[in-house]
Amino acid sequence: MVTPSDWQPTRSLPRLIGRGFALRCARCGQGGLFRRWTEMVEACPRCGLVFEQEEGYWVGALTIATVAALLVSIVGIVIVTILTWPDLPIAPLIAVGVVGMLLFPILFYPFSKTLWVAIDLSFFNPWRLQPGTGLRKAR
Repeated sequence: MVTPSDWQPTRSLPRLIGRGFALRCARCGQGGLFRRWTEMVEACPRCGLVFEQEEGYWVGALTIATVAALLVSIVGIVIVTILTWPDLPIAPLIAVGVVGMLLFPILFYPFSKTLWVAIDLSFFNPWRLQPGTGLRKAR
């Protein structure tokens, strides 16, 4: 863990959420948080923030991914409906909905995790933004 002495965490909600969308640590902005598309590192390599603080921590990320997939599907269905009105093609409407609900969560998976960390640090556990906090306890 390498933390510059002049580094100070941000409390700016837009910056925290922006870091989440950029797949970066919400606390320090470090990238490289994923070994593979679906495998996140245990802790930030720069500031040492442990991402999964307790069992079930990623339920928030799952909720974000589900809501985002639902919104993408609804927007897709509305666009197809507007473009084909009044002769609605049922098969393409169903295809857009199914593809949106199946493919989008896979593509959005890492973003949902980093966004959840940003939301958690912003609203639920802001104390974890301070250097030296949110680290794994010695066993």
